[in-house]
Amino acid sequence: MRIFLKVLSLSVLFASYPMTLIGCANNTDYRDDRSFLQKEDDKYLSNNQLTLNSKKHALLFGVDGVPYQNIKESLPTAQEVVFKSNFYIQSYETIKGWKSIFWGNILETGTNVFELIKKNDSTIKTAIALQELGPWYVENIFNVPLRNNIDTVIDDENFDYNTVEAINYWAEKLLADINTLTTEGNNFIFAYNGIFDSLKHSNVPDDHPIIKTLLSQYDKIWTNVLKNLPKEDWLIMSTTDHGRNLDGFNHNNNQISSHFSWLLANHDLNAILEHNFSNFYDIRTVILKWLMTN
Repeated sequence: MRIFLKVLSLSVLFASYPMTLIGCANNTDYRDDRSFLQKEDDKYLSNNQLTLNSKKHALLFGVDGVPYQNIKESLPTAQEVVFKSNFYIQSYETIKGWKSIFWGNILETGTNVFELIKKNDSTIKTAIALQELGPWYVENIFNVPLRNNIDTVIDDENFDYNTVEAINYWAEKLLADINTLTTEGNNFIFAYNGIFDSLKHSNVPDDHPIIKTLLSQYDKIWTNVLKNLPKEDWLIMSTTDHGRNLDGFNHNNNQISSHFSWLLANHDLNAILEHNFSNFYDIRTVILKWLMTN
């Protein structure tokens, strides 16, 4: 009877999203929480010469701090979206979120995805298109260890995004940048928009026209690349780096809702991985394995 009551209380606790996240790492004690299979994938990628196919391409569309409940209504349910995942992440921070994706682990050990691509084949082309990035981002995320292995960098910083007209302009520019980078034949492209996170930190509510316009533009970008890039050659994914607190504005370590992310893709990632997709740490492996396919 005691065991049953404990299980019941835990289910109620997590179903109601607690204000305090029990057992979660603090800033100073992140731990390597990769699964056995994720560690085995890393050993394989790190210790073998990989044969990459220049005819294969991958695009990762990153939007900063967009919870699943905001994105599920705005991104399409078209047949091109064949993979969806909503998962727990150890971090709630922007830096740790994106670096977990690029390095394949939260401690940023080993080799990031851009360097790993170039290490195996310097002719494979890499590119990034970034929006709403100030010096803090460049210093802490998109710094020398990443940029040394990126062929093309488009970086829009410190621009106005406080009107519907500005949102439309910059979103359309990002789509144009993506189209340019795909036309140029880049094999791995990371496209990033950080406006949603910035607006939410400024306490802009979900029903504000700026937020609605921005989510609509995310849908436009996502739909455009899904429909215009040939599926047989392109792996297309979209994700976010962290969730948000229950108030929908900030994100911190105290609320479990800040520790959830999501991923959408136009291919079955389980099939590419040859095991079940779990979280951020699998994205680097998925990209490399896709680029290795014939």
